[in-house]
Amino acid sequence: MRAKWNSYIYLTICWCVLTSGVLAEQHTVRLGVVQGGEHAWHSLLRGVVVNQLGALAPDSINIITPAEGFVDGGWDRQVTRERIGQLVAADDVDMVLALGPWVVEDLLEAGFERPIVALHRFDPIAEGLIDSAGRPIAENLTVNVYPERYRDDLTTLRSLHPIDTLAVMHFPSGDETTRILDRLQLIGEQLGMHVLSVEGFTPGGEYAFFKAYQSLPTSADAVYVSPLWGVTGDAVREFFAMARRDRRPVFSAEGSLPVQRGALACGAGYTPNVEATVAAWKIVRIVNGIRPADLPVRFRQSRALAINGRTAESCGIEVDDVTAAEAVILDQPSEGDRYTYGEVLAAARSRNPGVLAMYDRLEAAVRASAAAYGDYLPHVSLDAQAVRVGPNTVHNSFDEVSRDQWTAALRLEQTVFSAPAIRDIQLLAGKRDSVRLSAEIARRDLELAVTLAYLDVLEAGELLAAERSALAALDAFYERYVGAAQVEVTSPAAPFRLAAARSSVHARIVANRAAQEVAIGLLNLLLDHPAERPLQLDSSAFTAARHASAFARLRAIIDTRHKRDRALNRIVTEALAFSPDFRQADVRLELQDSRRDAVRASYLPQIGFQATFGLQDRLIDRAGEFEEERSTWSLGAYLNWSLFEGGGRLKRGQQLQFEYSALAYQREQFRLQVTEQLRRAFTGVTHSLIAGLPLERAADRSREYVELMQQTPEYDLAVVLDAVANLRNTRVTAIENRFAYYRSTARVARTVGWSMIDRNTSPAEAMIAFLLSPKEPTDADR
Repeated sequence: MRAKWNSYIYLTICWCVLTSGVLAEQHTVRLGVVQGGEHAWHSLLRGVVVNQLGALAPDSINIITPAEGFVDGGWDRQVTRERIGQLVAADDVDMVLALGPWVVEDLLEAGFERPIVALHRFDPIAEGLIDSAGRPIAENLTVNVYPERYRDDLTTLRSLHPIDTLAVMHFPSGDETTRILDRLQLIGEQLGMHVLSVEGFTPGGEYAFFKAYQSLPTSADAVYVSPLWGVTGDAVREFFAMARRDRRPVFSAEGSLPVQRGALACGAGYTPNVEATVAAWKIVRIVNGIRPADLPVRFRQSRALAINGRTAESCGIEVDDVTAAEAVILDQPSEGDRYTYGEVLAAARSRNPGVLAMYDRLEAAVRASAAAYGDYLPHVSLDAQAVRVGPNTVHNSFDEVSRDQWTAALRLEQTVFSAPAIRDIQLLAGKRDSVRLSAEIARRDLELAVTLAYLDVLEAGELLAAERSALAALDAFYERYVGAAQVEVTSPAAPFRLAAARSSVHARIVANRAAQEVAIGLLNLLLDHPAERPLQLDSSAFTAARHASAFARLRAIIDTRHKRDRALNRIVTEALAFSPDFRQADVRLELQDSRRDAVRASYLPQIGFQATFGLQDRLIDRAGEFEEERSTWSLGAYLNWSLFEGGGRLKRGQQLQFEYSALAYQREQFRLQVTEQLRRAFTGVTHSLIAGLPLERAADRSREYVELMQQTPEYDLAVVLDAVANLRNTRVTAIENRFAYYRSTARVARTVGWSMIDRNTSPAEAMIAFLLSPKEPTDADR
């Protein structure tokens, strides 16, 4: 036992000694930040560099960024120089992170001899920061060079839009504009475009992008801009909006942030991770004794095409499907007229050809039913004629006794009893009711078809957004791994694995776009619109919040099997009592019974009476030769009774009886089918509601986990891929579960016979209102 305690004491002493030694050796490095002015990327770069340093720097080094080491010139070159002079004199920092134009030159000019890590320079070679040997011009300087930037950018721009003349706008650090333009002109000539430079300056001598834009020649088809240094706040959006109004696309050399604000596209990596990772690695190497100028400067810029869809639309640029599949669309173009769910249902009812045809059939049935009553109304007819007969006809014909003659007769006929007519009235009334129910069923079927198509469009859009979210997460990690691979922090193969994962996501994006197009096409057909017409649908009735609210409201009804069965039985009872389909089955039975009655009625006589009053004068030109009574009348009754028709009526009656029995069996079969359909749909409703909350929580936790990984440097590739895959899968599963719930409620509403147009609500809300109603609903409630 004593030996064991001695071992513990010895290990404890060793740990204390080692720990004290590490603490004794730890030293603090003061990292200053110098920038010519505030810029959107600058704050991002600073944050990522500090974050990366926390992971890359050894425990023996404590790197801090003191407030007195921060220099911002406010985009005034003279102010920048003065503040840099104060920084050099104060000796408050051990090394400097230099961001943007000017500052490296001003630091060297002020005699700053400590390490300078330069970031976010547009072209260090043309700007004179790299000598002919490919090394930085000062031993205390390191900078990043991307030699293929121009060719990559112009090639990408040329693939998006045909360009004859390209205008270049560049905010210079010195006299490098000519050298940059020469390089761009050479590449442009190889790509078949003319490249020119446009300039504009403030009274203080700084480059002004707005003034430069005003000097653009009308021949310029597009604009290529370097970082918009000096343009701050909302002015960046105003600059791109100005170009968009002129339908002149702007391609950014800086990344996706300008694209988010209105530029057409960028072809470079659109997060600060690569450059910041490289900078953090360089800072750690410098702290460990490596001379800044000995660090690598040439890097391959990561490729990540980003396109502003709205700008492309405004400029008349159609992005082909292949390019769209590979790109990130940061701002979607407009999607046509906006519809709410209720507006789509109303539009479908008023435009769908099938429903309109059913309305006409119903009107015809109503007219036919009304016409059947005509057999029991008096039939009144008038016959009249005036004739002049030729002389030969009079002499040669026994009947034609006079050449001039006229007659007129008024007849009245009234049916007193006719069983077939009565049955015809009943039969046509039944047909009218059947057609009316068929029209109602057609409307319900249309509502269900429109609802399902509407949900398909919304679901495809949300799945597309989920895939894009996964792609954005992969892109962020891809940028980090590219930077880590370039500085040998991780395996060079890691970016390739991430690129493969990104390609898989791109493929799913293409598939979801296709599904969305198919759903939009179907919905347009139901609205009697061209299939390709763009639609923008309101999703407020089918959100995750509505889903969660439904669960909270119905939880007390669906939390046990017994309660679910009781709720289902109530819905089934409602359907069997008021479903148009089931009422249609009843009407068909009644109609078949009317046909049987019509056969029986043919055995009964028809009784009626008729009366006639007439006036005539057939002997006008033979007065005195014959005597003629001019007025006549008659009054009598008639009986029509068919006694035997060869047995046809008996066989017809037997046929109708068998058909009646078949319809009765079909009605009972339909009752079972309705019950089964409702059970299946309601089970889907309850299971989707119960699963919804944990699925949404899983999706939220997955997103939070990925965001945490993005904030905390982590280079375990397997963990990264698993986290992003889990983010995608949980989000997709939650979306699919939610829309399964909405589809199930739509099928419940259709089977029961609830009309969403008449109720002015969604199927889910209609079902919830029914289940939560404290009493059995009346016909008025429906």
